[in-house]
Amino acid sequence: MCIFAGPILDDDNDINHNFGGGPVKVPRRFWKVVLVAEEADTAPTLRAYGFILDQSDAITEFGLEEFSLGEFATYQVALSGITQDAGVTFDPAVMAADTMASAPDESKRIQIKSLG
Repeated sequence: MCIFAGPILDDDNDINHNFGGGPVKVPRRFWKVVLVAEEADTAPTLRAYGFILDQSDAITEFGLEEFSLGEFATYQVALSGITQDAGVTFDPAVMAADTMASAPDESKRIQIKSLG
């Protein structure tokens, strides 16, 4: 398994905040891509799973100083959505492994509410 991750920087929605060392931008959303080799013992197939984590609700509820880790809204998305939102490009082999690539547009963002 390999995990790529980073912030989705957005000047219109990021928060300017000073934690004591000067002003910094706090992103509201982050992306993660999990790469796994399925059936690694027989015929390995690369699979890529893309996610966007949104901490807007947690920031609204708890603020920045009292923010509780794990209070993210999590969405499984097509990697093209991460490219569009974050400006990150992935290797063609990773894009070809995207499990959401062929999903209809209305299904390319699925909120994950449980591990089930």
